[in-house]
Amino acid sequence: MIQRGDTAVKLLACAVEAGNLYLLTRLLNMGSSTNFQTASGESLLQIAVNAGHCDIATILLENGDNSTEVTREG
Repeated sequence: MIQRGDTAVKLLACAVEAGNLYLLTRLLNMGSSTNFQTASGESLLQIAVNAGHCDIATILLENGDNSTEVTREG
């Protein structure tokens, strides 16, 4: 399983922001968790939605993203 702080987790955030479905799927298949916040306090789901990547947001929700967590910003 991929842990927070690993390079793969940083890649996961980049994949979400870029809308790279292939990379996102590969990282999730490797066991990467979708439940963490970036250094700025955003969740992966927020990043996907803010970037307009509905397909990425759907994948995150299907893979256990906890969209009820509150970020630093509320």
